[in-house]
Amino acid sequence: MGFLKLLFIKTCCILMISLMAFLGGGLLARLRPYPLSKAIIPNVYLNELLWNNTKVWLTLLLGGFLFSIPTTIVLVINYGIFGWSAAQYLFQGFGNKLLTAVIPHLFFECFSLITAAGIALTITHYELCFLQNSQKRNVDTGNVVLLTLSMAFISWISLVLAAIIETYVSHI
Repeated sequence: MGFLKLLFIKTCCILMISLMAFLGGGLLARLRPYPLSKAIIPNVYLNELLWNNTKVWLTLLLGGFLFSIPTTIVLVINYGIFGWSAAQYLFQGFGNKLLTAVIPHLFFECFSLITAAGIALTITHYELCFLQNSQKRNVDTGNVVLLTLSMAFISWISLVLAAIIETYVSHI
């Protein structure tokens, strides 16, 4: 199986996990509402936001070497919190703030994190194939490293764009 096809399959799995975590967070928000008037939203600077997002991205990406356990945990936590937060805005009548503050950078950040997690699951797949003796399995490793690094670079550039948009364009 080619790398890109495998990455696509693993990324679809990540999308389903992310969607379930998002919906679970939304359900929890419905069960346990939190008044947004009590929320403290700090001023966020680009370097702080980019550093925080990069740490999450690296955890997702490098978690593939640990059988994607850290990747799955971080992904579920992040998308669960996002679902909970989005539901809080919607249930309390602040959907316009959600649209103006979150949606502009959402595509880039979600693409970046889901791609990093998809790469991590693909790394885990190859790791398991090599642990099971790669001579018995038909493992195509041609250009895998180059394609992995290329996808990771594109993913990180998307994360940088999300941080710039979140800092300078979309404010809560």
